[in-house]
Amino acid sequence: MRAWCWSGVLLLVLSACISSDGGGGGGGGGTGPSVPVASVVVSPDTATVVPAGTVQLTATPRDASGNAISGAGVAWSSSNNAVASVSGSGIVSGVAPGTDTITAASGGKSATATITVRNGGPAGPAGATITGLDGAVTLVIPPGALFQQVNIIIEASQGLPSEPRLVSGTAVDIRPSGLGFAVPASLAINYTPANLPAGARADSLTLDTYAAGSWGPVPGYAVDTAARKLQAPLGHLSTYGVLAAAGVASVEVVSRKLRADVTSVDLCVNQTYALLVGALDANGNALDNTVTAVSDNPAIATVKQFTSDASQFFVRGVAAGTTTIHFSSAPAALPVTANVAACARPVVLTTSERDGNSELYRVAAGVFTRLTNDAALDDLGRVSPDGSTIGFQSDRAAPGGDLKLYLMNADGTNVRPLLASTGYQMDLAWAPGGTALVGRGPKSNGRGGIYRVNADGTGATLLTPDLSTEEEFPAISPGGQYIVFQQRSVSGATPGPFHLEVMNADGTGMRQLTNPGTYSDIHPVFSPIKPGNPEIVFVRLLSPGFNVDRIRLNGAAFGAIGGGTGFAFHPAFCADGEHVMYTISASETAGPYTTVVHDLWIPGSEDPPSISAALGSQSHNVSYYPQTGSASLQYGCKP
Repeated sequence: MRAWCWSGVLLLVLSACISSDGGGGGGGGGTGPSVPVASVVVSPDTATVVPAGTVQLTATPRDASGNAISGAGVAWSSSNNAVASVSGSGIVSGVAPGTDTITAASGGKSATATITVRNGGPAGPAGATITGLDGAVTLVIPPGALFQQVNIIIEASQGLPSEPRLVSGTAVDIRPSGLGFAVPASLAINYTPANLPAGARADSLTLDTYAAGSWGPVPGYAVDTAARKLQAPLGHLSTYGVLAAAGVASVEVVSRKLRADVTSVDLCVNQTYALLVGALDANGNALDNTVTAVSDNPAIATVKQFTSDASQFFVRGVAAGTTTIHFSSAPAALPVTANVAACARPVVLTTSERDGNSELYRVAAGVFTRLTNDAALDDLGRVSPDGSTIGFQSDRAAPGGDLKLYLMNADGTNVRPLLASTGYQMDLAWAPGGTALVGRGPKSNGRGGIYRVNADGTGATLLTPDLSTEEEFPAISPGGQYIVFQQRSVSGATPGPFHLEVMNADGTGMRQLTNPGTYSDIHPVFSPIKPGNPEIVFVRLLSPGFNVDRIRLNGAAFGAIGGGTGFAFHPAFCADGEHVMYTISASETAGPYTTVVHDLWIPGSEDPPSISAALGSQSHNVSYYPQTGSASLQYGCKP
């Protein structure tokens, strides 16, 4: 056998020889040499980590054309193992504060990433204890406070405006700023007595947070002069520091509803007006000093402080007239004029069997006006935002059969079906502006789903097509962006309990809002105020009994405003956003019924709910007519 070899440039590179008999020479089937590595790319090329925390880096060897090379080995190394170490898979672990260079090498080529290790530590669902400022700051995160692993940074604050009350060495940034906890964390900051401002007393120190350009006390802080530290529960991360007390220069009174300074308030008899009140120093910083309030004439208006939150005061109208409420924190004071009017009672829409059949009634000043007159069931009426149209559910098309959604004029005339489609239709709610509605209708498997439809009956769209769940009782946010509703799983042999879900108005972005466990959360309704992050009131069915609960759209819970035995259903807000009305009865399907109006912010024994005798024991599913027109004060909120 004679072998022919060529020695051209290409063949020199490949070092190839071919046998003249065409055989493989024993080398047939080989993969050949690998593609040369031209470059290595590391991602990310910069990263921040904390001691004991980790960050994952990736390295990609590439050929001369920039294509990734599969199977190429990568060797990782750290320039300073005292700052950070790196594993063979590119996981960087922080060791001590400093800067480190991590190198990834492959095929004679390499790339680097700059790693900055900052003071702090990692925390996750199991909780953690993290220290900073050489042990002067301790953050304790309990189990369950976080839902994922987070690198928490604790470092001395830089660049803060001068504040003579700030105790030197105590200002600290805890990042990521705004990170919230499902269960409150605990922050402790130690101070050095020699660093206190001249004349400051240790027992008058406050633990403050810095936000929006000013310092303010953290609610619930405590001073331990023996241990020389301040401690407070934390709901989120921010900038914190220890401040010396300052003298009161002024008192600030803000409308909680309007978030604006006020010197006078207008309210109805038997209506409350919520105020946020606090003491300020000469620089406008909030102080933790006690504020008191007194009414010149309690026969016109009373004032009291919320026992669980000393910053909230409530002015209540007693009789028509004008009086002055004095808010004081020595030596400063601020008078606020209370103008009380004998407003008309609200107009409400209710279902009642007072004439022997389930009909819709308009109730104004205790006078019932029947709007429907049909042998069928007419129920769950809701008035459009402009007050011109009422939507309701009825089985009048086939008595005893499926309920359908209907519209009628506000005076009960011109009754017409909303949709021509078959199948049941229930649980109507109006969108802002009155151009669209949402309700419940059947999915392809017969289970309930949430539909959106134009007010003229066109464009009906199923927003919750998942056949493994069932949805009921939608409500639309005051800005029209969100829909909240009750949902349960029907994938098992027995349907599960209801919880609340929220989604965008077009059905996207669905997420779970409540998790009641074995209980059920039902009948949600949005507050008419705070459109950016509105409040939602709903009923939690217990075993036995119920609670009427509140939650924010972002999931921040407030807890129960009321509760009891039996069954509660269909809350409805007054236009002031401070009062909610709902019905209670011994069971879901049988009366007698009692209508309750609750002040949303003064729960329990501080302000017992108003029981409406005017509506009688046969009225239920009660809702307010909208308060229209330009007048800011037209009626009170208790029927």
